[in-house]
Amino acid sequence: MALGTTVRAMRVQRGWTQEELAARAGLGADEVAAVEANGKQMDSVRVVHGLASALSGGAAMEDYPRWLAGLIREAMK
Repeated sequence: MALGTTVRAMRVQRGWTQEELAARAGLGADEVAAVEANGKQMDSVRVVHGLASALSGGAAMEDYPRWLAGLIREAMK
């Protein structure tokens, strides 16, 4: 599954709009829309961390979904 599709599926599963996910992630709705459309906004540590934090419910890094944890580790290198 493509990254943007995964983010969208997780958002929809929680019953959130793009605006609600953006608010929870500390992002703009346009950033969430761009990630869902093509995943290209995921090159920012701020975006990756915000989405990971919001979609994991604030869980510890070890509890983030594996694909988001990998993105954060790669972005921080």
